[in-house]
Amino acid sequence: TGATLADQALPENGDGLTLLRQSDVTALRLLAWLPLRLGTLRRLTVLTYNFNLDAIEAFARFLDAGSIQHIDAVVSQSFQSRMPTRVERLHHVWATRKHKMRVAMCWNHAKIMLAEAASGRCITVTTSANFSYNASLEQLNVFAGRAYMEAMRQVVERRCFQERMNKRHEVWSA
Repeated sequence: TGATLADQALPENGDGLTLLRQSDVTALRLLAWLPLRLGTLRRLTVLTYNFNLDAIEAFARFLDAGSIQHIDAVVSQSFQSRMPTRVERLHHVWATRKHKMRVAMCWNHAKIMLAEAASGRCITVTTSANFSYNASLEQLNVFAGRAYMEAMRQVVERRCFQERMNKRHEVWSA
């Protein structure tokens, strides 16, 4: 149809949307798409295997601009050994925004975003897309509603921020 992700409307409360897209679905684009569609995000929880530097810089920009008020970022603990330069940059972004951000490095391969808008609207996104520009054929599932998002957030809170899965599990918080 020629429509891009930016043209796609979010589902209404209780509804879902599933897309199979190529080239315009990356987690970075999703990160920009949610505030575009929802307005200011009170809280965004992001789980992924890997962040590229642009994603880390996007976190800083969104937090500084106020379009996202708080970010909980969960990345695979292997990120520490595989991408030390990115870990250093993520640590700097977190360290200069501790009151707006938490980071967990744990055994993780999920690609999920939980968004709560200032308006109260809640969206859960599950996707195959990584936080990079390497868009292949990607699936995107978007669910609207608070109950589902809160259930997912509680699991993330317990598994990623409260419990320690192993000795390399790390949490950065204020």
